Amino acid sequence: MSAHETRPSEDVFTRVGQSNDTFDLFWEAHKDILRPYLEAQSDLAILFLDLDKNILAGNQGFVRLLGGPFEKGQPLMNYLLPESSEALNQFPDTGETRRLRLNFTARPSGVHKVTCRVYHAGKGYIVFGEKHLPFQSDVIDQLAEVNNQLTNLSRELAQKNRALEKANATITRLMRIDPLTQLANRRFFQERLSAALASAKRHGTPLSLVMADLDHFKRINDTWGGSSD
Repeated sequence: MSAHETRPSEDVFTRVGQSNDTFDLFWEAHKDILRPYLEAQSDLAILFLDLDKNILAGNQGFVRLLGGPFEKGQPLMNYLLPESSEALNQFPDTGETRRLRLNFTARPSGVHKVTCRVYHAGKGYIVFGEKHLPFQSDVIDQLAEVNNQLTNLSRELAQKNRALEKANATITRLMRIDPLTQLANRRFFQERLSAALASAKRHGTPLSLVMADLDHFKRINDTWGGSSD
């Protein structure tokens, strides 16, 4: 290198204060660094689409976003959830630049929310996409939604428990009474007698049992104890 030659990096750094186009100066001087970075190392997804939104090319940031390779010529919609495909289809072919939030499907299973800038560039589009990082308000909204869901589930569970308790009480009552007379049956009598005997034994208290005979029971049962035509 001669004495009159300078390295591009040195030249651009000395010219920064003399130009208003500082970024352009650095870009031109360091394409050999910036291009490989954007193509292979950056997590910024960069896509080139035709006017039908088919993928013409993409960088490694897009590959990492998907969790695997993509197929050139395929519609970008193939890698989006339905609602995002609809939003992309509504993008006008008028040279307008738009900011979109798209949901990409990722392998093996998952979804990435990506904030995209879509630029109309002649006969196609250039898309720059960054993974969406939730703001505090987004987290609060998600927590509120989860809390509402848990509250609804708790309410439904409480209702089902009450219904179950009511059903169990009905079953227990039907097991303890005679269906015709609605009086306590022998099973319920045995339960109450066993409980009374156990209590009397435990506490040393006296227990009385009264048994009564119903006169003319057969006639009463024949008259009232069975169904009549």
